Amino acid sequence: MFNCERYKLLDENLQTQLLWFDGVFLMARKTKKLKAELYCIYGFYVEVFLDEENEPLFINAFEDVKGLKPYLKMIKIDGLFENMK
Repeated sequence: MFNCERYKLLDENLQTQLLWFDGVFLMARKTKKLKAELYCIYGFYVEVFLDEENEPLFINAFEDVKGLKPYLKMIKIDGLFENMK
């Protein structure tokens, strides 16, 4: 099992392979020029930044929930409780 720091030390190709096999896709977002996909793996988070052709450019692994801020802004909870009785 890997922790975040050990994962970061791996070759990027191995990071990608582990992510595709063991990672769980959570959501995606767009930046001004790139697409970012968020995954959870081994108890931490990994962002994969992709170009316009969906080719991976770089990987960002992190544990701090502050890194989730751009994604949390996208989650809408309006109306979530309307149908509850």
